[in-house]
Amino acid sequence: MDILKRSTQVLIVGAGPTGLLAAIELVKRGISCIIIEKKEERSPFSKALGLHARTLETLELMGLADLFLEKGYPVTGSRLHFGIGKPSKLDFSQLDTPFPYVLVLPQYDTEEILENHLEQLGVEVERHSELIDLEINSEGALAVVNRNGHREQIQANYVLSCDGAHSKVREILKVPFEGNKENMIFFLADAKIKQFNSKGYMNVFMANRGMLFLLPFKNHYTRVIAVDLAKQNRPHSSELSLQELQDSVNNIAPGITLADPVWLSQFGTSHRLVPNYRHGNVFFIGDAAHIHNPAGGQGMNLGLQDVLNLVWKLEFVIKGYSHDSILNTYHEERHFIASQVISATSKMMHVVTLPSPILKRARRIVGKSATSLNAIKNFAVKGLTELKFNYRHSSQAINHYDKRLRKNALQAGDRVPDAYLFSGHSPQLNLFSILKQHPFTCFIYANHINDSNFDQAKKVSKQFQNEFGDLVRTYYILQNGAPSRDENLSTLIDVKNELQKKIGLTDGSIIVFRQDGIVAFHQKHIDLEQCSEKLRFWMLQRSLG
Repeated sequence: MDILKRSTQVLIVGAGPTGLLAAIELVKRGISCIIIEKKEERSPFSKALGLHARTLETLELMGLADLFLEKGYPVTGSRLHFGIGKPSKLDFSQLDTPFPYVLVLPQYDTEEILENHLEQLGVEVERHSELIDLEINSEGALAVVNRNGHREQIQANYVLSCDGAHSKVREILKVPFEGNKENMIFFLADAKIKQFNSKGYMNVFMANRGMLFLLPFKNHYTRVIAVDLAKQNRPHSSELSLQELQDSVNNIAPGITLADPVWLSQFGTSHRLVPNYRHGNVFFIGDAAHIHNPAGGQGMNLGLQDVLNLVWKLEFVIKGYSHDSILNTYHEERHFIASQVISATSKMMHVVTLPSPILKRARRIVGKSATSLNAIKNFAVKGLTELKFNYRHSSQAINHYDKRLRKNALQAGDRVPDAYLFSGHSPQLNLFSILKQHPFTCFIYANHINDSNFDQAKKVSKQFQNEFGDLVRTYYILQNGAPSRDENLSTLIDVKNELQKKIGLTDGSIIVFRQDGIVAFHQKHIDLEQCSEKLRFWMLQRSLG
């Protein structure tokens, strides 16, 4: 029997949240893709439950956030129970983001939203399709797939490994998954809770016996995660009963009763990272690239953010806008973030598993005291919601750092916060809505309009247009004053001074934003050749002809 042979620009292995989101973004950008999944249907279990603020910002920049907001509900804080006094509270509502909360949404809803949207774009997940072999070649990679019992070959320019912690792509290519087992057993349940009012918060209980996490989600059910230090010697293959979990809950947070579970499970955890997110023209995303314990609910969120970091770079290379070398920045920027999360979640579990009664008592006192300090609470909340992460560690960001900027100004590699702007055409304009329109967006800031600074802004706009075509859009930003009606240069007004306060823009400064909500560079003064040179890192000259 002849083997069916097909080709595509991008082959995506795995149709979980990261694979589905990657497919959506590629199709929207005009890149052909095939997405395969060995399972016949989506999992019925809730799995990952929370979308953090930075992930929602990522989805907003993709134009997808509203699809999730329609189905989820916001949790605006967390209560930490240390066993002494009233619980401490971490408040998300004061975060500088359009999404000051954790959006609670079961993973099966997340996947349904993404898959339905992908189908509307004309692409269906090819289920019951298992990767059998993968060979790197001069054109990218050749995959052998068993689809419904029949073998076929798929030649792809690029392959995205979105196939989870037990990645077949990683196995075939013999890519190491470096790290260690954590030797911790977690109990998990989706169950109804009696005799406890969550008050709409996540609740975390710390006790001598271990840790308990409660997050209400859908149809009066609550996600229950417990670490019982007295039950860490159980075989990993053991089935968890409601009675066993209830016993653990009784010893960690007495008075809470579980009922009517729809999911009971126990699992062990590891902390692992691939050494490089890129292997030839194969890229590892999400759990195929990094895994860690569930503390803070970071896993799926990291994977979804991996996607936006990579797909626009793939588009640029495939369409000839950029050199292949920019794909290496995916690893450089995202690998470090995952290593930070692994370190943080590991430290969280060290706190849970403190061995001596003295250290446990100190944990209660120090934890209670520390979470009463605003600075520590703000740091913890930004870490949990992933708003503190940036790419300043990357070589490109280091090279584009401007020490002349004031201390709190955004630098290359920083996350861009949303901001309010005024335009005569749209009085309710925000920064994120502008970033969605072009791959790169340039702002030139002036306290007030005058012939000199306006002429300079027009010169920058013309230079960028000549070199990079429509890949860069330039705006003239005024702190105050009447906007110019020049048809070749759009003017916006920083009516709330948010660009000054949040971003650090000052009179005569220039900043360029990437489409993934990251600062490409920020300079206190305009040096046109230097600015163009920094953009050439990302783009070829006259990319659009």
